Amino acid sequence: MANSLNHQKTIGIVGSNPDAHEFILEANRLGFITYQLCQTEEEIASSFGADKEFYGAFDDERIQEDFLMHCDLLVYFDYSLNSRQIEEARKAVVIPQGDDLLSISRDRALQKAFKESLSVNIAPYETVLTSEDIKEGLRSIGYPAVLRTNYLTSSNKDQSFFIYDEEDIEEASKLLKYGTCVLESWIVTDEELSISLVKTASGAIETYPVVKKSYRNDRLSNVQTTAAIDQDLLEEIERVSRILAEGIQFIGAITIDFVVSPAQALYVGNIYPFPNELSRYSQKNRINVNCRSAFTCDYFTTSFL
Repeated sequence: MANSLNHQKTIGIVGSNPDAHEFILEANRLGFITYQLCQTEEEIASSFGADKEFYGAFDDERIQEDFLMHCDLLVYFDYSLNSRQIEEARKAVVIPQGDDLLSISRDRALQKAFKESLSVNIAPYETVLTSEDIKEGLRSIGYPAVLRTNYLTSSNKDQSFFIYDEEDIEEASKLLKYGTCVLESWIVTDEELSISLVKTASGAIETYPVVKKSYRNDRLSNVQTTAAIDQDLLEEIERVSRILAEGIQFIGAITIDFVVSPAQALYVGNIYPFPNELSRYSQKNRINVNCRSAFTCDYFTTSFL
């Protein structure tokens, strides 16, 4: 669970995506020492800005001694950690995002159960273990559908397969080698919406402008933040997002995806435990605002001081 924070000196950053880099630069600008942990030596080669860089597994004894034990606060930007590791690490370092957020975001079935407990609208789904489960699930939710591995990892490889008809089932079943999977009805639409939120230590929540993503031939073709969005739809997205954020114990920033069906039904998509790669397109007061910067400022000013 998220702790109350005090001003600290050394910030540990787990991950090497663009938002992690921007976080490092902002932390440096504010006068903090930054340590970065990457999974591979190749990731370090493409990273920059941190005062010290490390690579390896979080559980590695060397990483524990050289990286974790020198950090006062830790933030993560990928799915390389698990709840057990966070629980252990919190005995030595403050982790404002906490383990609740990571548990819900990494486990698809748990995330869907969490959403159902709050009575928010999600696409029909089934958890599956066998090919027969997939066939039975498709009889219930219909085509098209998407099969995804239940647990998210830092790598997106081989984690999902779209099923358009019965002929796709055999190929999709190969994902079952990773364990439990989630079969979900695919809401056919050319547009998706995302919203980022920041939650402070006091529980205050601030939302950022909705990002509209357009697709062509199943590929992202356009991202807009000034797109005209129906006011009622916008208010519903913000309302549902606040319900979800209030239901998770964390401090920091999250991004939530939404899908609008052709019938204008709103479905909640993924919850990301950090700003995703498109959140940097958010704008506020006509200034391009990277949600990562808002996250940083909130940690280092509102939450710490």
